[in-house]
Amino acid sequence: MNLEHFKAFVWLRWRIRLNQLKRGGIANSVILILLAVSITMMVIGVFIASVIVGALTLQDASPTVVMFVWDGVIVAMLFFWMIGLLTELQRSESLSLDKFLHLPVSLSSAFLINYLSSLASLTMFAFVPVLFGLSMGLVIAKGMAMIFLLPLCLAFLLALTAVTYQFQGWLATFMANPRRKRTIIVAITMSMILVFQLPNLLNVFYVKPWDDKPKNQDVRTADEAKLRDALGAGQITPEQFQQKIDDNVQKSKSAEVDTKQNKLQQAEQIGHIANIVLPPGWVASGAEGLAGQNVFPALLGTLGLSLIGSVSLWRAYRTTVRLYTGVYGGQLAIPVAANPNKAVLHEQTGPLATTLLERRIPWVSEQASAIAFAGLRSLLRAPEVKMMLMVPIIMMVVFGSIFLVNAPTIPDAVR
Repeated sequence: MNLEHFKAFVWLRWRIRLNQLKRGGIANSVILILLAVSITMMVIGVFIASVIVGALTLQDASPTVVMFVWDGVIVAMLFFWMIGLLTELQRSESLSLDKFLHLPVSLSSAFLINYLSSLASLTMFAFVPVLFGLSMGLVIAKGMAMIFLLPLCLAFLLALTAVTYQFQGWLATFMANPRRKRTIIVAITMSMILVFQLPNLLNVFYVKPWDDKPKNQDVRTADEAKLRDALGAGQITPEQFQQKIDDNVQKSKSAEVDTKQNKLQQAEQIGHIANIVLPPGWVASGAEGLAGQNVFPALLGTLGLSLIGSVSLWRAYRTTVRLYTGVYGGQLAIPVAANPNKAVLHEQTGPLATTLLERRIPWVSEQASAIAFAGLRSLLRAPEVKMMLMVPIIMMVVFGSIFLVNAPTIPDAVR
């Protein structure tokens, strides 16, 4: 990348932004200034609150608790990041590269400007202060070894934004065709609807796996009923009855403690495995290692996330250049034969196929038939119509499975 070209692109982006503000008028400029001030105050407030939480709340926390805290922060960030990604299925470049392809400039500079411009999002403004504030708080609470969390968080942000930018560029190649773009929008929307229904389906099929009710509670209730019957029949004295009730309560409490410890151990095992297998979990794994005075997980996570981000940016740059040079979307011109005299034009033999708009409806005029088939074609291609046709199928799958698993008992009068 040429440094002078990069400075020129920065200046160009700045001038474009100033011109947009001038054309927007005074009211638009005032609103943007107020919005910028509000975002700045929010970022500072979230950063200070995160430092306080890390320094005070996590001072005596175990490495496992630190891991789960970071898992929660990363999962929340990824959730809101995915929502923001769905709102922008196809990225809009701040500097369109096709305007610079004929100039002797470095396209990598414009690509870098576009990548940096894509970082400005509400999710970044909300969670980046949390990441660095929590890291600084842990440095205060746990010692200078936690300073390695800062490069680990930077590597995570690089990997997240680079993979997202690569995905947006890859998606843009498929959306070069407007018809395919509408289909992709429908498919992604329907997929997200099904994903959001997964907790409900898990609740139905697995009968609340997160329920903390101990399994021996029914046994305890049955034992108490037998003891009351024995007390009523005079087989045991009230003192014996109370002693056995106290024993049952003590056993129940011990069973609850054992159950919670088993669930905590299972959660720790699942968390460790997930953090090792999934790259976003490397941040939590590195934080756990640093809390235990082990810097190697953080260093390995930083190296791995940096490598993922670098490779994704390189592939995103190649995809972007190929998109603007016409490799995707059928934009390449048909190459001319080396010798035009030898070019052979193949004439099509046989009758031409009748298109939908050329068909006629019996007993209807030609103009009305054309309008009717044009309306039908537009409906078949419209994303909202495809969604309307697919929603009943999804509703039948979701609610039909609920009725199949938990068949309700409907009274005869209601039937």
